[in-house]
Amino acid sequence: MLLACIAVADPAVVELSGKLRDVGFDATASRIERGYEEKVIMLSLDTTERGEIIEALVECPEGLRDLRTVLQMEATRRDREDISQPTDTSEVVGVPLAHELEEALGELERDYHHGHISREEWADRRRAHLAWFAERGIVLASVDARD
Repeated sequence: MLLACIAVADPAVVELSGKLRDVGFDATASRIERGYEEKVIMLSLDTTERGEIIEALVECPEGLRDLRTVLQMEATRRDREDISQPTDTSEVVGVPLAHELEEALGELERDYHHGHISREEWADRRRAHLAWFAERGIVLASVDARD
């Protein structure tokens, strides 16, 4: 599953849900569980959910470290730039489409070009996205075969 455009392995999604419940964020845990059960490819997270995940992952296991790092960087940037983006993520939509891969890669490109992530991080996350989607039969015709 992609959470905030970060590939998270199935066991880590389950672990995240448990950690969210442990600290009382049942609504966010339920939403992630529902997305997991419905085999959602990419689950968008609103600002509140992102903050709850950061808080739940104070003691962060290896499988969730990338997610926490990216969410923490985004939160820091939002605070610094006073960005508030209200989003409504009340409905889980789970149709695995190629445009979701294009959107995820586009977001990575924007983060890289705006200096929010390094070239190495961009390349690692891009490879992870491509592999995750390819496992589900979703590929882009324009993707270089060496990726």
